[in-house]
Amino acid sequence: MREREQVGLDKYGKSIDRNDLKPEEWLVHLQEELMDGIQYLERALIKTAELESENYRLRQENKMYIERPKRPL
Repeated sequence: MREREQVGLDKYGKSIDRNDLKPEEWLVHLQEELMDGIQYLERALIKTAELESENYRLRQENKMYIERPKRPL
C-alpha cells in the first residue's frame, strides 16, 4: 500500500489523504480505475486464449509426429 501511495505521489504530486474532492469525485476515480482493471483483465483473457490455442496446436503437431509410422532402416 505504501509503495502504491508513493507511485501516486510521484505521478500526481498528491496522496489520497486529501480533502479537495467530493465523495462523488472519489467514486468517479474509483470507477475509472475499475474500468482500467477490466481492460487489463480482458487483455489477459485474450492472451490466455491465444496461448491455449497455440498449446493445443503444438500438442496436435507433436501427437502426429509421435504416432507417425516408423520407416524401416
